[in-house]
Amino acid sequence: MSSEAAMLKGLRRKFVLLIVGIAALVVAASFSAVCYVDHRQAEDDVYGLLQQTIQEAERPLRGLGYDVQREGEDPGVDGQQDARPEAPRIGGRAGGASSLPVAAYYVESSGLIAFALPLSSAEIGDDVLQSALEAVDGTALMQDGSPCQGKLSDLGLYYAAQPLPFGFAIAFADSSSVSWQPLAGILAIVGILVVLAVLGIAILFSRWALRPVQQAWDRQQRFIADASHELKTPLTVILANTSILEAHPESTVADQRQWIASTQTEARRMQGLVGELLQLARFDQSVEAPREQVDLSDLAEREALAFEPVAFERQLSLDVDIQPGLVLSANREQLERLCAILLDNACKHGAPGTAIAVRLAREGTWARLSVLNRGPAIPAEDLPRIFDRFYQADRSRSEQSGGFGLGLSIAREIMQGMGGDLTATSSEAEGTEFTARIPLGGSHRKGSRARE
Repeated sequence: MSSEAAMLKGLRRKFVLLIVGIAALVVAASFSAVCYVDHRQAEDDVYGLLQQTIQEAERPLRGLGYDVQREGEDPGVDGQQDARPEAPRIGGRAGGASSLPVAAYYVESSGLIAFALPLSSAEIGDDVLQSALEAVDGTALMQDGSPCQGKLSDLGLYYAAQPLPFGFAIAFADSSSVSWQPLAGILAIVGILVVLAVLGIAILFSRWALRPVQQAWDRQQRFIADASHELKTPLTVILANTSILEAHPESTVADQRQWIASTQTEARRMQGLVGELLQLARFDQSVEAPREQVDLSDLAEREALAFEPVAFERQLSLDVDIQPGLVLSANREQLERLCAILLDNACKHGAPGTAIAVRLAREGTWARLSVLNRGPAIPAEDLPRIFDRFYQADRSRSEQSGGFGLGLSIAREIMQGMGGDLTATSSEAEGTEFTARIPLGGSHRKGSRARE
């Protein structure tokens, strides 16, 4: 497996693990919150039922004038202890009994259970009931005078208690009636299914999500290969010339002038290539260029004038139509480089005997700069790639003219750095036209260049 494939595989694995990990955390947190809220709601419902049971029994109990044998009290007039009355009927619950069994009791201040409240729908064993009453501590309850509720985990009971005359009412419910485990089990299964679904989606889309990384890697590899190829030729020539010079140490500089001149030419060629590579590197780092007020009309006219000798040498003419007074805030050197690249490209590829049309005009808040040459048309399949680095539709002609295939890439980078764009059209009938649309607002936006 190549290093590229291994790197991309590792990135895909990390991408999938990251997405699945985040999904698992979100699902676990969400379902835990659901379980907690459901459990608390169920407990609140139980406490509400217990309180309702006591409250429905409290009013009639308080209103009854029944005699309860209290500690230290004398027997009645007839010398006999008053009989304890039966538990009063408290009505019933509308709609029938609750689905949750509740055991409710009236407990005397002495701690003795006087009777079970009529609303009871369950019973508790004597030993468990006694332990529950001891845990509740009825004496403290009656002294405080406030209702209370809670859970007796050791006994598996929820309770609610209300102080009453000469005692208190207390209701119990089984804590097993409130359990988070069944819901948690269902949510766990659902969570596993959700995470598995996210895993499948992450695997399915990982290749798509990392496609820009693959494309960037391919561009980088192609860029390195092309740069190496462009540097290889001048280096080979320089080394060959050096070998010839070393082979004739007795010769004078005048005798070796041919090889020295060739070495200088190739060295300048390498210098130009390295300069363009450094320019592209600065664009890649999104370094914002310093700006100033630039008269684009004057700048374009001067650049066109500078290329008149080049056009004349290649049997071309310049047809210049520039609208005056177009001023913007921009980097002067970059605008000069943009105009020079477009004019140089037109001179290199224009057909002898034809004119190069240079147009600059205002279009709303934009300046439109176009350069048209009447040379051979760019094939339709090559047109989308002419702004790629080192791409040359006609490599043989570019090599003869000394180009590297970087000029148009630099021109587009300049335009995108300014917030504008550079486009190209080409046909046999109309020729090849490059059009730059430059915002007159001059809003350089650092790092805003759109990547292909």
